[in-house]
Amino acid sequence: MFIKNFGLGPLTREAPRPQWVRENPRAPWAAVGAVCLGAFMGQLDASIVTITYPRLQSEFATGLGSVQWVSLSYLVVLAVLLVPVGRWADMTGRKLLYLYGFGLFSLASAACTCTRPTGNGSRWAQPGSWPAW
Repeated sequence: MFIKNFGLGPLTREAPRPQWVRENPRAPWAAVGAVCLGAFMGQLDASIVTITYPRLQSEFATGLGSVQWVSLSYLVVLAVLLVPVGRWADMTGRKLLYLYGFGLFSLASAACTCTRPTGNGSRWAQPGSWPAW
């Protein structure tokens, strides 16, 4: 009811592929490129977090085991959300959910970049958007 009343229907339904995409034999390579870009962004983010381990250790005066929980929290969120988000993608459309997940991850990364060292709570959105893409 909410989606229908506020005109959000097009945002929750995956549009059919345009005719030029269906006819173009190179169109699947665009999907491969999008998936590669998404995988690269995920690995880049994980690498950046790993590189910051020494700085996190000195800032918080703790051992390596404690700061590794930063990366493990990403992995736990990914593992927990992978199946439900996969099911959601089956119901709504994989392209649509991939696009929203990629956008959410990009916005959360930008929000994390623009914060003070204490953070702003946007860290939860980064790993939460990974299963969508």
